[in-house]
This record gives sequence, structure tokens and C-alpha cells, in this order.
Amino acid sequence: MPPSDEEVHPHDFAAELARQIYADLDGVLHDGQNPARDALATATAAALPRAAAIWVLLRAALAALRALRFGLEERFAEPHDADVFDALVAMHPALAEAGDAEVWADSGQALAAAITASEGGREPLHSALSRAIYRLYDGLRTDDDRLGGRGLMELRTMLLHVDAAAQLPGPPTLTTVLRPDRFRDDFLRYVAAVNAGGADLQEPVATLQSDGRITAIVTRDVHPVEHARQALGEDQLTERLRIEALLDFLQQTRSERPDDTLLGAASDDETAFTALVTAAATTPLADGQGFGYAPLAQVMRYNLRLLQAAAATATH
Repeated sequence: MPPSDEEVHPHDFAAELARQIYADLDGVLHDGQNPARDALATATAAALPRAAAIWVLLRAALAALRALRFGLEERFAEPHDADVFDALVAMHPALAEAGDAEVWADSGQALAAAITASEGGREPLHSALSRAIYRLYDGLRTDDDRLGGRGLMELRTMLLHVDAAAQLPGPPTLTTVLRPDRFRDDFLRYVAAVNAGGADLQEPVATLQSDGRITAIVTRDVHPVEHARQALGEDQLTERLRIEALLDFLQQTRSERPDDTLLGAASDDETAFTALVTAAATTPLADGQGFGYAPLAQVMRYNLRLLQAAAATATH
């Protein structure tokens, strides 16, 4: 049934959208130790603040539905907290046991505010999520596969990002980061350009500038991540923090998880390495803390899935 149909109740629309998008992340979202076969079950079983990612998604879904029905306005509407809570209960009644509408709203708004601030306040997270949902369904109703596909990709990517941020002790103060869907678009274009140049080019690694630009660092003799750290100046604090955090993460993971196949693949496989570097550039990182295993691993796994799909498409 089209989402603009007046017979579709907003709570049911938001709840069904959330179920479907979380299902798309089966095998990617982490339960803390391993990829979760059922992403939705993992999310709904989580305590606040991680479960607040669901509230953030439902809030954006309600705003997008309003725009689909009544037209786009200058800004996406901000639904009442009570309506978001009702959609939450419609999606999974047991979530009401974690708190009332005010508790959920406080946790969800704190999470969204932290993510928005980490992007330098360029755009509220609510607007970005609502626009992705709007694009998805506007593409469906107008048979515009490109628009709908873009919206779906953005939505999956941002939900993964929100969930990763929600796993940090919260509400955290996050280091500056470019929104992952923007970063990935630019980075994949860069990788494509390098690949088109021939096999003799050196292996690239990208770091993120505080203003959102991507800096490509190319090296042959030194491990790319170590070379990136050496190449950074004192004025590039954001990149230095992330690269230091990645090096610490790899060292700790090798010690605590010597048989980790996901991280181990990054040492031998160029695609897995690219997935790790892009994950380190966009995974939420709390000030004064290193990367958590689950947030970084789930973003890397998702990036790897995208890169492998792109490679498969290119060979056909």
C-alpha cells in the first residue's frame, strides 16, 4: 500500500519501515560480540541508550510520511514525542517497559544531538534521516529506481551509524566526523578513479579532514595506517585521533581476539582493508576513548558488503 494512502496509520507505517530496515542489517549489526542474525531482535533487546536508535528512526519515519502526504516544507516536521512513543509500542510493545515517552524522548534527542554536533552542526540528524526515507518512498511511488535506491542506501547507512553511536557510553561527546553516506560516496569515487588508473598505482588510504574533505595518502613501503599517522601535522587533530585510535584498536584486537576473521582479513585483502579504513573514518568515536569493537566491526562489515557488491557488479 502506498505510504501516502490515508488508510495507512502513521504508527503502522513507521513501525513497518523500522522492521524492514533493521532486517536489512541482519548479519551486520553486532550484539556486542558477534554479528547478529536478527538485527531487530538485537536492537529491541538492548537497553537505553542503544535502543534509542529505534526512537530516532521512528521519529524520522513519521516526519517523512507527513511530507509524502502533504508535501515538502522548508523543514521536516518534528513529531510529538507521544506519537513517536506510540509508534514504538506498535513496533514492539515490550519496549514500553524501558520507560515512558519522556524517557525515550530524552534518550533519543540526546543521541541525535550528539551525532548532529559531531558533524559540526551542518544538518540535524532528523532532517537527514527524514530525507532519506522521503527519497525511498518518493522513488517507489514515481517509479524512480535511482532516487529510491539512493534513499534506501542512505537510510541503511545512517541507521548503522546511529546504532554505532548509541552503543557508546552516553550521551557521548563525539569527535568530528563526516556523515558516513557522504564520506562513502566520495571515497568510492576516489577508489574507482585509482582503480581506473592501472595496477601500478600504490595502495591508497584516506583520512578525514575536519571540514569534511578527504585526504588521500598513498604509500608502498610502510603500512598505510602507520604512514598516515606519520604524515599528519599537529593541526590535523581529528585525523590523528582517529588513526591513533585505529592503531590501538588493531593492537588490542590482535591481543584479545587473535582468531578474529573480520579484522584478520584486512591484513591480506585489499577490499577488507578499504572497508576497515572507511569504517575508521566514519564510526562514531567518543572524545577521550578508543573504538569499541562492536561499533567499528559492524560498520566495517557493512562497508565490506557494499564494496564486494560493487566489485561483483563491475565484473559483469
